[in-house]
Amino acid sequence: MSLIASNEETSAPVEQAGSVQAVIAAAVHGLASAIAAAGNIKSNVIKTLGWQKGGVGLTSSQAGVLSVQRYLDQAGTIPVGAAITANLTAATAAAVTWSDGLPCQSIQIEVTNSSGSTAAVLTGTTVLLQAQ
Repeated sequence: MSLIASNEETSAPVEQAGSVQAVIAAAVHGLASAIAAAGNIKSNVIKTLGWQKGGVGLTSSQAGVLSVQRYLDQAGTIPVGAAITANLTAATAAAVTWSDGLPCQSIQIEVTNSSGSTAAVLTGTTVLLQAQ
């Protein structure tokens, strides 16, 4: 959320600062770029370090499911709520986001390939954390 102030000369709102965001590097999330037919992959446990909002997006060459599980601990062993999910349609970008304020110290991403005969290729994978 941006901080807003009034311009002294015009009294019009002026944005002071944008939201602080952090893109999680592929080396940190560790998601593979391919999933075997009827298979699934999981990311590394990603420490969220107090970031309150986030999102994960990608494109899969096959249908499937994208899910993010939040955890109360940094080791990823105490789940917070149900996983947040989105159905994947082949060759169509999809994302899951959260901004409900539930506390979490880590997340883990899972991607499932629904195709029983063809491997899925993932592209454009982005993991973003955002402050207030």
